[in-house]
Amino acid sequence: VTGVQTCALPIWNDSCAKYGRLYTWMEAIDTGSGFGDVTVKVTLPRQGICPVGWHVPSDTEWGTLVAFVGADDARIKLSSTTGWDTTLCSLVGWKCSGTDDYGFRVLPAGNTDATDVLDTTVFIGAGTNGVFLSATQTGGFYMWYRAFSSTALTSVSRGAVYKSWRWSMRCLKN
Repeated sequence: VTGVQTCALPIWNDSCAKYGRLYTWMEAIDTGSGFGDVTVKVTLPRQGICPVGWHVPSDTEWGTLVAFVGADDARIKLSSTTGWDTTLCSLVGWKCSGTDDYGFRVLPAGNTDATDVLDTTVFIGAGTNGVFLSATQTGGFYMWYRAFSSTALTSVSRGAVYKSWRWSMRCLKN
């Protein structure tokens, strides 16, 4: 997927080179409307900015992946074996780096929030969190995400977050 604005600032070059670009929901879905426009209705599957023959995964499709690999340790099985900040994990005995059993190679790119354009010099949580957007919205301002975090948890968490924040994304083959 070609990039949007995330890597436009020189302060983000290092993170972009390591982790790739981050996208708002509106950029990923490619609707051309504002993020809080409650009239934005997308039909799933949604190609968005994915190449032809691919689409932005829905929350249900993320759930299917997590269930397939085993929900209790999906974070470990889907995460890259490198790229994770293991400093805290080593101290407390957590398993941060993954085993990448399926070649999915989740990297901890972190995210940006709406204020990052003005005052942040790095991706928030880079090295410790990989959070992926889904095509599924929940209300006008939120969408569902899946998070891979270097904590005591070995599962993948799910939650709702602002569409205006920037997250990692994966395209799913049709």
